Amino acid sequence: MNKMVEAINRGVIKGYLAYKKAFSNRKGSQTVEYVFLVAGVIAIAALLKQVATNDLAEALRKKIEEFVKNS
Repeated sequence: MNKMVEAINRGVIKGYLAYKKAFSNRKGSQTVEYVFLVAGVIAIAALLKQVATNDLAEALRKKIEEFVKNS
């Protein structure tokens, strides 16, 4: 658990630094968007993994799978 939190923190810090650098240089704005997208996906995955042991998480996982299959 602590390793996951540390990894998320490192990702957020890297994202912030990339964001700060990109706003001083407009050429990197797409990279910043990508970094934040990846950080968001990682955060959601970490959250789902943490609650994956609960019955609520199982129901949520099934609903997401149904949504993905039907879209």
